[in-house]
Parts: sequence; C-alpha cells; structure tokens
Amino acid sequence: MRKLGVLVVGQSPRPEIESELKRIIGDVSLDLRGCLDGLSRAEIDALQPDGGDAALFTRLSNGDGVRLCKRAVVCHGSAQLDALERAGAGIVIVLCTGEFSAWQGRRVLFPSAILRNFVFGVLQKGHIGVLSPLEAQIPATRTRWADETRTVSAVALSPNASPADARQAGAKLRALAPDLIVFDCVSYTRETKKAVCGEAGVPGVLAISAIARCAAELLDTV
Repeated sequence: MRKLGVLVVGQSPRPEIESELKRIIGDVSLDLRGCLDGLSRAEIDALQPDGGDAALFTRLSNGDGVRLCKRAVVCHGSAQLDALERAGAGIVIVLCTGEFSAWQGRRVLFPSAILRNFVFGVLQKGHIGVLSPLEAQIPATRTRWADETRTVSAVALSPNASPADARQAGAKLRALAPDLIVFDCVSYTRETKKAVCGEAGVPGVLAISAIARCAAELLDTV
C-alpha cells in the first residue's frame, strides 16, 4: 500500500478530510498531521493575525473554525512537514489553498497550484465565482484568480457555515452570473458545494476533491 502524507493547517485528526481523501483515492495509508499539533488551545488562540499579517482559516480537531496568522502556521508547520518526509510518504500534500513560498522547492503538492491549473484548464475564458472563508481574503482572492481572459467575483463563506448560509452565498453568486464556482479552501465540503451550486445553478470545483484526484493519479491507486 502506498503512503500519502497530509499536512493540515490546524490540528489532527481531521476525520472528514481523511474520509474524503479515501473516498476518492481508495486503499491508501494516510499519515495526516497538523501544523498546530502539540499546541494548547490558548497557544493557538494567540496565533490570530494582527495588523498586516496574512490570515488563514482552518478547523481544529474539535471542529471549531479559527483564523490564524499565516506566518505562525509556517513556523510551526515546518517541523511537521520534515517529519512527514522522514516517515517515508510517497507523496506529501500541504492541504491548504494558500501560497507557501517558504516551502517551495520541497517534494510536496500544493493545492493552490493544482486548483488554479485545474480551473484554468476547464475555463479558458469567462467569469469565475470564488468562495473564500474570510472577508479579509477577498481582495487577494480577486487578484489571484483574475487574468486577461477571466473576470472574478468573490464571496466570503465560512466552511463552518450552515446550509442556509451556503444557499445564501449561492444566491449571491447566482446574481453575479459566474460560469464556474471555485471553493477556494480545503475545508469546504461536498454538502456545502451541493447547497451553493444548487442555488447558483452553475458547476463548481471543490479544492479537496481536485487535490485528491491528483494524488490518486500519482499514487496509481485507481
């Protein structure tokens, strides 16, 4: 059995992520670790972004959604990434759609690159609707996804949002008339995608599913 290493921004375990990865990849050994493993809740709460710090959203092992300072996540996560590589994983995924320049050059998969190329391959030109977890991420989201052939509308939706909130986000996107919806966070679920896309009436690309299918191809398990 091939081994897949997974580094999440928050804490392990993340049973909902393991379930989704195994649903797509199949019979694979998962070694999932969190950047914040070993930290207390008080220590995690002290890692909130301040001032100009870039922010990330993640779920903790108890399901709570938290905002984190990206710089602190990279600092704590580097040791976990080292451990995953030493453990002999055939592939290691940094399971976050954010950009991690400090980890470029390592033998890891970055969902940000995979999701972007997947979406651009599907939609050569047109209008992309993007969902991001935090309102503060919206300006960077628009910049990251727009180019000379694609326009972008971005809407904030917490991955912990209720089905009603997801449908409301779908209604906002319907009014903006995108050709495709991108769920730009690995914590979004199939249930949220179904609610948003059902309301918006257009197809969507879920980050966790896209990266799982890429890993399955590389692991040759399907």
